[in-house]
Amino acid sequence: MAQSTSEEKSPRFKPFYTVDELAARWGMSARHVRREIEVGDLQAHRFGKSIRIAAESVAIYEATRRT
Repeated sequence: MAQSTSEEKSPRFKPFYTVDELAARWGMSARHVRREIEVGDLQAHRFGKSIRIAAESVAIYEATRRT
């Protein structure tokens, strides 16, 4: 049986985020988040018509955007 990490057990851990969730988190429009995906600054995955962004991609994006 595979072991879970403490991060996966945390109620705040989300494996994937929606565009709207990240727009609210970062204080920008959903359109701007989609633009970041289109230009390749934020990696995303498509599930049918839905766009989801992995938590790892969010962490990388936030780390590169810190001032």
